Amino acid sequence: MWSFLGKCNMRLSLPVVLLLCVLAAAQNVQVRIPSLGYLEGVQGETYFTNRTIYKFLGIPYAEPPVGDNRFMRPKKKGPWEGVQNASNHGEVCPQLVVSHGSEDCLFLDVYSPQMNSSSKLPVLFFIHGGSFIEGTSRNVKPDFLLEHDVVLVAPQYRLGPVGFLTLNTTNKTGNAALYDVLMALQWVHDHINHFGGDPDKITIAGNSAGAAIASLLYVSPLTQDVFNQVMLFSGSALSIWAIDLDPVTSSRAIAYEVGCQNGTDDDLLLCLKEVENALDLTKAYKKILAMYRKKGVTGMGGSIPVIDNEILTELPELTLSNANFKGRPMLAMVTRDEGLFLVDSIITEYFESNNLTVDSVEIKHVIADALMSFTGIKDPTYTVASAISEIYFPEESTMYAGLVDFLGAVYFKGPALKLAKLNSLRNGKTFIGTLNYNPDGEGVDHMTEQKYLFLRGLTNFTDSNLDLAKKLTKLCANFIVKGVPTEEADKVDGVLWSPYSRSEETYLVIDKTLSLKQGFEQEFAVNNQKKETEHNISARSHLAHNLLYLLLALTAFLYIQYV
Repeated sequence: MWSFLGKCNMRLSLPVVLLLCVLAAAQNVQVRIPSLGYLEGVQGETYFTNRTIYKFLGIPYAEPPVGDNRFMRPKKKGPWEGVQNASNHGEVCPQLVVSHGSEDCLFLDVYSPQMNSSSKLPVLFFIHGGSFIEGTSRNVKPDFLLEHDVVLVAPQYRLGPVGFLTLNTTNKTGNAALYDVLMALQWVHDHINHFGGDPDKITIAGNSAGAAIASLLYVSPLTQDVFNQVMLFSGSALSIWAIDLDPVTSSRAIAYEVGCQNGTDDDLLLCLKEVENALDLTKAYKKILAMYRKKGVTGMGGSIPVIDNEILTELPELTLSNANFKGRPMLAMVTRDEGLFLVDSIITEYFESNNLTVDSVEIKHVIADALMSFTGIKDPTYTVASAISEIYFPEESTMYAGLVDFLGAVYFKGPALKLAKLNSLRNGKTFIGTLNYNPDGEGVDHMTEQKYLFLRGLTNFTDSNLDLAKKLTKLCANFIVKGVPTEEADKVDGVLWSPYSRSEETYLVIDKTLSLKQGFEQEFAVNNQKKETEHNISARSHLAHNLLYLLLALTAFLYIQYV
C-alpha cells in the first residue's frame, strides 16, 4: 500500500489520493486460457525495485479429490464458466498445523513479470516442503526471485495419508500426491505460455520433502518430456526418508485406528473414504508413529512415496545407475547445520520430558553403536563405528556438534552428494553447494535458504540479509535461465561456480562471501572441524551426560519432522 502512496500525486486531496492508490494497488489483470476460460488476477511488486508483477492465485488444476475420489489419482479440471477469480490463494490441504483446510485444495499459483505470450520466459515450478504432511503454496513468494526474468509456479498437493496411503486394492492407491504434482506440472507445460512462460524451459524444484518429490519426478518415466532441469534444496530421492518400502502395513494400521478394521483391503478403502474429517486420518497416522517411536522403530509408513510400478518403477538409485538414463542439469544445495533442528526437537520433545540420565563416561563408548543402530547400518567388524567415533565424537565436549553433523550428513548431505555424483555420471551438468552463513546468527538450520529465496519467516531486513537474498536469487535465476548458476561474464562475488565431476569434485560454499572448494565430504563434519556450534553445547550442558538415551530415542523420534 505504501509503495503506491509514494507514487501518487500528493497535490490531490487526501481522500482522492487514497482512493486512487487503493485502486492502483488492487488493479486486476485478466488472461484467457483457450481450453479453460478466463482468469482474473492482481498486480503486485517486487521487493527491491518495485517491479510490476502479475499474480494468479488459487488456480484449480484438478477436480476436487473428495468423496469416492479420496486417495485416488487426480482428475483433470475441465473448463469453467465466466471469469475465475484468481486474486486469492486457494484453500490449503488438511493438516494439523492449521485451523482450516479442505480436501478441495488442488490449486496452483502463477507469478509472472510479463504477460506477453511471446515472451517465453523460463519457468520455475517449485514444490513446497513440509514432511509430506504439511505445507502450502503460500510459502513460495515472488518478492525476491521475480526481480529476474522468470515465471514462478507453486502447486499444492494432497498431504499425509490422504496423499500417500497405500493398500492392495483393485483400484490403485498410493502416490496420489505425486500424481497431483505431475498433473500440475502437465498443466504448466500446457498453459504457461499464456502467462509469458516458455513450456520448453521448465525447471522443477523443491525444498526438503518438496525436493524429494522433485527428484523422484526427475527419475520417473512419466515426466521425461515436461521439464528440462531440476533444482533441489535439502532433499533427495536417495534419502532414507523419501521412499516407503512397506506402505501397506502402516496404511492398514491407520485404517484400524480410525475404526476401519474388518474385511479386505477393498473394504478398508471404502470405509476410509467414508471418514468424515480427513484430519482424523492424519491424527491416526501421528498416533501410529508415536507407537513406533516407543518401540524404538523408525516408523514413517503411510504418508510418503512408494514404488507403484508406474510413476516410480524402481528405487531411484537403480534408475540413476542405469547407463541409459539421460542426466539433465541439476543444482543441489544443503545447509551447514541440517541436523540442528532434529537434535533440538528430540531434546525438547523426548529427552527433557522423560528426564533420562546416563553416566557421561559410558556415552563415549556406546554413542557410535547407538547411531549405527538407529540408522540401520550393518557393521560386524566395528570399522564403521570406529570411524564415526573418530570423525564425529573425538572428544566429549564436541558431542552436540558431532550429533548435528552426523544427522545432517546421514539424512541430507550424503544423499545430496550421491545424487550429484550419479547425475554427473549420466552426463547431467551438476552443481552442488552448501549455505554456511546466516546473517541472523541463528545457525544455518534446515530450510534457512527459504528465508532468502521466498521470504519464509524472514523478519530482519538488514543489509546483510538482503545481500544474501540477492546472491541466492541471482544464482538460482541464472540456473533457471541459463542452466548454469554463473558465467564468466556474470560471476557472483567474483566466483565462477564450476560443475561437479568425479575428477574435480568442486562445490560452492556460500558464507559471507562465496568460495569454491574440493571434496564435499568435508562438509559432513563441518561443525566438529570448526567448533561453530559450541554455544549450543554450553546452553544445554546439563544435558550432555544424557546423550546416550537421547541417541537411543532417535529411532523413535526421527519421523518425518525433518522434511
